Amino acid sequence: MKDQDRSKEQLIAELRGLRRRIATLERSEKRRREAEETLRESEEKYRTLINDASDGILLVDENGYILDGNKRMEELLGYTMEELLGKNIVHIHPEEELKNTIEVFKDVIREGSGVMSKGCILRKDGKTVSVDITGSVVRYAGKSIVQGIFRDITERREAEDVLKESEEQFRSLFQNSLDGILLSLPDGNIIAANPAACQMFGYTEEEMHRIGRNGLIDTKDPRFPAFLDELAHTGRFKGELTHIRKDGGRFPAVISNAMFLTKEGLERIVFIIHDVAESKKAEEMLFASERKYRELIDALQEGVWVIDKESNTTFVNPRMAEMLGYAVEEMQGRHLFSFMDQKAVEQCKINLERRQKGVKERHDFEFLKKDGNRVYATLEAAPIFDEQGDYQ
Repeated sequence: MKDQDRSKEQLIAELRGLRRRIATLERSEKRRREAEETLRESEEKYRTLINDASDGILLVDENGYILDGNKRMEELLGYTMEELLGKNIVHIHPEEELKNTIEVFKDVIREGSGVMSKGCILRKDGKTVSVDITGSVVRYAGKSIVQGIFRDITERREAEDVLKESEEQFRSLFQNSLDGILLSLPDGNIIAANPAACQMFGYTEEEMHRIGRNGLIDTKDPRFPAFLDELAHTGRFKGELTHIRKDGGRFPAVISNAMFLTKEGLERIVFIIHDVAESKKAEEMLFASERKYRELIDALQEGVWVIDKESNTTFVNPRMAEMLGYAVEEMQGRHLFSFMDQKAVEQCKINLERRQKGVKERHDFEFLKKDGNRVYATLEAAPIFDEQGDYQ
């Protein structure tokens, strides 16, 4: 009887143990299912995340073979993901960049991360795309793999190329300009001077750095305060100022300047200085020559009459006005035909046609004076043509 009771107790104990084991297994199974569900949700979230990413993402094994990627990567490369799976990364990089690409990939494997700035990837259509690539080692499906993030920098590279070209053009203009060019801070300290400026002022560039803008401009010039005021209020100025050479000599120059910001956001002022000493001297000589010519014309006892291509009077000397009984001012701007009768007008039209053909001639002509009387004159008529050969 006792043996039966023991057997019964053992059976009950085994049953209880079995129930505990079943409960443990059920809990383990539940945890496994929960873990699988968590993993599945995590993978779905990861898939959603990489597919919504604005950058291209590739997952590759330690040998560089593509395991997965996102939609943006498909767009960058022009391949579907099915076409990319199993390809090696050497197939998506230009041949000239393979060596650097492989070195960076090895660094990522060895160090856990790496960056390749301003690289290129090769599209299916053979075109290249400029990218920055960031690589890192991550866990994926229980394995260590390499994740590459590809950022399209095509627009940035294009902007950089445009900026570089612009800087090269400015540098060429700066070095080769016949006008002096200075680059200064807003306070007038000079940070750069081109060869023409150095020659113009007789200073070396280093000397200009020391003396600054105000050491080159005559601050006693009555126009100098207006220059400073306009520069302070608008950042721009254009006008003539007196400048000073190293030897103390003064010369007039037209100065044009503008303020701008560097790519770092710093204010700079560029000055373009055009020496007008020679041109002013030439203008003075021309003015003196014209004055002498006019004095000579005015002193002539013969009349001188100049008309434009519409036959309006542009100049008469005092003798010509006197012959017709007018003051010089009364004749200015009046049409040639207003000084003759209709018969003379018809003859004058024929004569003017000959002038337009370049014919010079001498002939007699009849004019009407201011008082209505007639005056007879012998004319020596010659046409005037401009540099392009157009009748004036």
